[in-house]
Amino acid sequence: MANFATHVGVAVGVGASLATGLTTLGYISWDVGFNLFLFFVFGTLLPDIDVDNAKPVRWVFNLFALFAALLTFSALTPAPSTGLWFSRPAQPGWTAFIGALAIWLIIRYPLAKLFQKFTRHRGLAHSLIVGLLWALAWLHFAHWQLSGDSLIFWLQSIALFGGFLLHLALDEIYSVDIEGIRIKRSFGSAMKLLDRRFMSGSIAVIILNLIMILALPNPEALLLWLKLF
Repeated sequence: MANFATHVGVAVGVGASLATGLTTLGYISWDVGFNLFLFFVFGTLLPDIDVDNAKPVRWVFNLFALFAALLTFSALTPAPSTGLWFSRPAQPGWTAFIGALAIWLIIRYPLAKLFQKFTRHRGLAHSLIVGLLWALAWLHFAHWQLSGDSLIFWLQSIALFGGFLLHLALDEIYSVDIEGIRIKRSFGSAMKLLDRRFMSGSIAVIILNLIMILALPNPEALLLWLKLF
């Protein structure tokens, strides 16, 4: 199995190369390229969130907690009030600050601990169907909750899944001992479609994927972009 530094290092190299190539050829702008690079690297961390007390767990749950806290802060901040002659900016109150802090603490500690307690390394979280679930979940969330270009949301989801897939591929490569010309016992446990030892969870993930696929946002923008190649 590749270590954390290897996963991040390879992801940075591959992600930067892909983003630079697409921007240089004019398929995307430089700011979009950097955005997709970040999603690609983040996707590389996701398969190892089931490793107890590991860096990917802390990084991913820190980012989740921060993102949820920002959304909570925004939701609890009153909208700008408009007077007769001018508009006054919104002033966040203590409720917004306390709510955001509470959400951050809940996700970062109790939820992270529960997740690690009920998951095992290279289990369901290390499967292709979960990688697809991450990508589809982000696509739906961004499409329905964020304002922006639909094409960017599609590309972000693809980058996320690409980073996830790279992680699984690296783990399989490191399961082969080239010098000793032998295959380690861990071979085949990384790149798998689902977790046969947790079929109930695998079936639940497949059902969630099917539901989100049936309710996919219009891919017209992505299809038009792909015609440029």
